[in-house]
Amino acid sequence: MTNRQRRKLKYVVGATVSVMVATVLVGFLVAKINATEFTIQVFYLAASSGAIVGLFLSAMEFYYIPGSWGMWIRKSPFLQALLFRTAISSVLIFAGLVIANRIFAPGRFLDGGFSIIVRDIIVLFGIFFVFFFVVQVRRIIGGRVLANFIAGRYHRPVEENRIFMFLDITGSTTLSQQLGDIGVYEMIKSFFFDIAEPIADFEGETHRYIGDEVVVTWPLEIERDKNRRCLDCYFAIKDKMDGVAADYKERFGDVLEYRVGLHGGTLVAGECGDEKQEIVYFGDTINTTARIQSACKAYDKSLLISIDLLKNISLPENYSVENLGPAELRGRNESLDIATVNRSE
Repeated sequence: MTNRQRRKLKYVVGATVSVMVATVLVGFLVAKINATEFTIQVFYLAASSGAIVGLFLSAMEFYYIPGSWGMWIRKSPFLQALLFRTAISSVLIFAGLVIANRIFAPGRFLDGGFSIIVRDIIVLFGIFFVFFFVVQVRRIIGGRVLANFIAGRYHRPVEENRIFMFLDITGSTTLSQQLGDIGVYEMIKSFFFDIAEPIADFEGETHRYIGDEVVVTWPLEIERDKNRRCLDCYFAIKDKMDGVAADYKERFGDVLEYRVGLHGGTLVAGECGDEKQEIVYFGDTINTTARIQSACKAYDKSLLISIDLLKNISLPENYSVENLGPAELRGRNESLDIATVNRSE
């Protein structure tokens, strides 16, 4: 089982247990408010309803929607995706409640229980509409960014150690002449959509899209194995794009080439703006990463990484380093040792 599969399974189990516990607590509170007895049968009904509904919803969120089958939802406009997710969730909730009632309260439908379930579905539809609205907003601005805005982490500037990846598509001007502005937009949009999966697989945070460039970041950890995620992500992107190359040639007549720069270090992060706020990173680290990426063309390499960052990464046996020596980077007074990394099969 891969790290990603273990992580997904952990999320599913955690979500299922959380919904089950919450359902039991709500059932207990409702019984207290209505001055009715919270019997063992009611407990089993609440627990099983919560477990089944939690399992259905978490399976949808962590397996169906992120997978190839759920691509149509992820590619849908904001409002459509919101309604689709809410509608599917309502059906799953209804199915979970019906299954639990059939097992632990088979006579409930004959005693007016069906109307109660319909009422619950209507209430839950409203709740999940709000929930998935937040989920869709999270997809737009990023989960960590949303959480940090709510917590106010960056209301005052914070010093952090982070790794940055600058990935820039090459030849976009030529492609624009061949495909037109709309055609090249569709191609770049597809590229960014396709590489989102390997970025997520290796726990990268997409900080920003800038035209035909994407900026991805990770925490710079003490554990050198964790810092390897940026390189693993690069090679996963390469594998992904190699796998869809034939599709790109069929749809767009060509495949996209790109160059990547990697660097890490200390910087300052903080909130900026008024009507439109965002978290912005300041410091030499992010500027140097951009310069390293720009140097890829001069060195004729698709990947350049600073030696400073490599010293903080534990490399597996199938990764080999080609040291390129000191590089004179635009905007820096001092040279910086850089390298490229190759992977053997």
